[in-house]
Amino acid sequence: MPLTKTQSEIWQAMDIGPQWIERDKPDSLLLPPNEDLSAATAPRKESVDRAPEPTALTRNPAVTARAKSAVERKDSPKALSVQDNAILQEEAKTASWEELFSLVSQCRACPMAATRKHCVFADGKPGCPIVIVGEAPGRDEDLEGVPFVGKSGQLLTRILECLKWRRGVDVAIVNVLKCRPPDNRDPRPEETACCAAFLDRQLELLNPEVLILMGRFAIDRLLGTDAPVGRLRGTAHSVTVADHKVPAVVTYHPSYLLRNPVDKEKSWQDFCLAKRLFVEGRS
Repeated sequence: MPLTKTQSEIWQAMDIGPQWIERDKPDSLLLPPNEDLSAATAPRKESVDRAPEPTALTRNPAVTARAKSAVERKDSPKALSVQDNAILQEEAKTASWEELFSLVSQCRACPMAATRKHCVFADGKPGCPIVIVGEAPGRDEDLEGVPFVGKSGQLLTRILECLKWRRGVDVAIVNVLKCRPPDNRDPRPEETACCAAFLDRQLELLNPEVLILMGRFAIDRLLGTDAPVGRLRGTAHSVTVADHKVPAVVTYHPSYLLRNPVDKEKSWQDFCLAKRLFVEGRS
């Protein structure tokens, strides 16, 4: 089937290959009627749309002295005690976006705190209607403190731009883990558990209209299944966020796509499904 010029550019950007182009017709998928998401080329507000700057934990008395003591051990690489970690998890449940960043950036709940350069909190903030959940930071993300900035992040950014979605404005990006696992190994169950309250609160504050889950660890964490991505993709799922159901789409992690370019077309179809769900939800 012939493609629009925009779709052909997308496929070429994802290394799917040249395609027949159907010219002089509007792209109903990428530019649906009455849809007014800003152009992907618009400048971003870097310092505002990414994670907030660290702030003092001064959120009225709710951030207790015990919790403050638990998270302010910046110079100690030791993991928190079970009691201190429980305090962190409890404080995360009611933290604001800025306070949550402070809790995450000073967390010592697992040994990864001793090897990280930066915690990787989010790219985006409450108000972004689409939320992408990835797995864990890699080397580039650890160095910059921003999710998906390496080669896989560049691929993700190209996909979003083709959908007329802007990172940090239309789309917020978070990870299951907030710190880089040493040598980019897979996340461990105990590490996922340490970050669980952080991710849960992020999703509550972001209040997404659509979720995109990239990779098996994000899928396992939010859908509670270890079924392969290939079996789960291509259909809409739902995730409970703050007692309400949010439509969710499963797709391959961009790093997987770089290793397996044959599946890039499938991933593009998944993002198109997410776009449809978003548009339908607003109609």
